[in-house]
Amino acid sequence: MLLVESDDSACAEFLEFAEPHGFLVHVARTPLDAIRMVQRTYYPLAVGDQGLCTDDGLLLSEQLVTISPDTAFVTYAPIPAIQPLTTGATSAVRTLRKPWCDTEQLSALHTALETTTTGTALEALDILLLEDNPSDSELFVTQLETFSNFLANVTAANSLKSALNLVSEQQPDVIIADLSLPDSSGLDSVRQLAFASPRSAIIVLTNMQDQVLALKAVRLGAQDYVVKKDLKGAQLPKLLRINLERKRTSLRLAQLAHCDALTGLANRTRFHERLDDTLATSRRHNRSFVLGVVDVDQFKHLNDTYGHGAGDQVLQEISQRLPSALRTTDMVARLGGDEFAMLLEEANDKEGLQTIIQRVCKIMDAPFLLGDDLVQVTLSIGFACFPEVGDTIRSLFKSADDAMYQAKRKPGTSAEIATPQVTPETGTPRLQRLRELRHAVEDNRFVLHYQPQYELRTGNAFGTEALIRWNRSENELAGPNTFIPLLEQTGGIVAVGQWVLEQACEQTARWNGKGHRLHVSVNVSPEQLSSPGFARMVEQTLQSSGLPPEFLELEITETVLMSDTKLVRDTLEEVHQMGVRLAVDDFGTGYAALTYLNLFPVDVLKIDRSFVMQARSGQRGASVTAAIVALGHSLELEVVAEGIEQESQRQLLLNCNCDRGQGYLLGKPQHPDDFEVVSNAPRTSMIVLKKGISQEGSRLASND
Repeated sequence: MLLVESDDSACAEFLEFAEPHGFLVHVARTPLDAIRMVQRTYYPLAVGDQGLCTDDGLLLSEQLVTISPDTAFVTYAPIPAIQPLTTGATSAVRTLRKPWCDTEQLSALHTALETTTTGTALEALDILLLEDNPSDSELFVTQLETFSNFLANVTAANSLKSALNLVSEQQPDVIIADLSLPDSSGLDSVRQLAFASPRSAIIVLTNMQDQVLALKAVRLGAQDYVVKKDLKGAQLPKLLRINLERKRTSLRLAQLAHCDALTGLANRTRFHERLDDTLATSRRHNRSFVLGVVDVDQFKHLNDTYGHGAGDQVLQEISQRLPSALRTTDMVARLGGDEFAMLLEEANDKEGLQTIIQRVCKIMDAPFLLGDDLVQVTLSIGFACFPEVGDTIRSLFKSADDAMYQAKRKPGTSAEIATPQVTPETGTPRLQRLRELRHAVEDNRFVLHYQPQYELRTGNAFGTEALIRWNRSENELAGPNTFIPLLEQTGGIVAVGQWVLEQACEQTARWNGKGHRLHVSVNVSPEQLSSPGFARMVEQTLQSSGLPPEFLELEITETVLMSDTKLVRDTLEEVHQMGVRLAVDDFGTGYAALTYLNLFPVDVLKIDRSFVMQARSGQRGASVTAAIVALGHSLELEVVAEGIEQESQRQLLLNCNCDRGQGYLLGKPQHPDDFEVVSNAPRTSMIVLKKGISQEGSRLASND
């Protein structure tokens, strides 16, 4: 039942009055707490002050009955003269008085419960009493009979053998067992009863007060160990119901061992058990089945944008949608995170599989309501057929994974069926990289290097550009050209791009926390800008890192300008209004017209390295470079040159009045631990390499 009472002493009085009679009492301290609790949990009975009102002035009894029509509400008052209240489908059967003490009040509570159609308090318990002493058995039954409103069906047995025969026919709710029996003594009775009746709560009732024995009894399956002389008759209802609830809770916990707590689907353990059985059966009977691997696209971005609560909501709704697209013989499980799996035991032809794919795509068309936003969530699914593309669980999962990554290349919810050409044994290096990239962020395989940027005229350090590297193996540090295109094709660039932004802002904030004023440039892909909530993510990252927005510069490509989509324009405007600077990277290699430079809130042009490398006196590249610098300045934009590797290039850019520069001549990309920032005053910082680190070296496969 639910008690609504703010006074501690009144709560204690009621608990002392109600609990010995078998009532399980939850306490709400305020009317608002009571409403919230009733919304979450069904209570057959609620008890509270007659005049208790909520903030809007309505009686609490009326509001609770509106929320839960099957809940009986009993009111109380300090004097008995107040008339009873009636509200809704059930009524406050009478108004009681405080303090709680007499049988009349107890009878009123039971009468209120009788007005409800359901409720644990009305549940009749089936009890098996295993006791060879007739007088003890008779005393137990007599004590139960004194509680006229406690419903119980008691069956007695005087030996373990007769008790086992009874539980084999119908398992009781509660078994009360003495340890001293004619055909069994000690804990062997508990062991056999727990095995024969696994859903029954077992209470050991004995004359021996032995804590070691009690612990052993619980470990063997008992819920409680009670010494007969300590048991008071008034405690019986509470003893029985609490231990029954303990047993049911343990059964629920056992179920959770094979059930995903968030979605209610089978978990990884249960799915693999079923998959093992299916594989063995299919081999024996020469049957086929299909394994499906499901991944939620851009789930990390969704989580970070709308919060983990929204992410859980999406997973729960997907767990309801997916089974509706399958047959009753199929199985859906949540493997963990945003990964699901499907087992289709009777998908014997590609036509039937295509039908399932169409159903899944159709049910995912409906958007998800997250707060006030309608969000489109898509899935990528890979199917692997046994034995066509694999005859082991490992090979089937790898084939399904490969097919799933192929599906990520398509827009919207999509699925691919694995073929022998993309199995792990014949897979391409590209597919191998896809598998490795999938968990690179979680495994901390990515790292950021920072290349310094300098003001060419003063020689002062302006900041750095954050450049991602992939620690693919102990001896291989891969540049972005080897994996960024794959991430963009599969949608993984959104999550990785967010990680880069977070790391870069945090590192720069740490440097500036030592008194420097360094900026950081971060590359942003078109896929990131097109994803919902990008601007919100940038704002949250700046807030969490503590980096002021004016010290962040986002680099976009000319392709982004040419896309001219409203979403991208609005996103860039929103980010720019925060104070974040925007730069057009690799300017001169695309097809951006001057019109687009005026349409978008651009602050900086970065000259592509191909022009800088040709920028020698007397060559055409020098003229082009000078023209780009002049163009940028005419539009009131700062101009940055990339790829400065020779002193002649730096000198030419200086003569052209180029604002900033970066390149191997000035400093190559390095891990942040290999940098020292030397500063005597703000904006006169110098970024130097630590001792033992050469500024010379071969170029990395990147756009540094």
